Amino acid sequence: MGPAVPTLESVERMIPKDHLWPVDEYWNFHAGGGSFKNLHVFTEALDARYGKAASAKDFTDNRN
Repeated sequence: MGPAVPTLESVERMIPKDHLWPVDEYWNFHAGGGSFKNLHVFTEALDARYGKAASAKDFTDNRN
């Protein structure tokens, strides 16, 4: 199992406001380990399927 993006409300509790968008090392800190130590694999797959997100809200709404 790989990373899963939580709701925006949960992300806002974990990530400082100045790091909510774009996805950066603060998001990756919560991503997991191994091949999923950052969100790039997950994000690239979802971008290919749904298109690139324009905000943290867009990212969390369209990925769940």
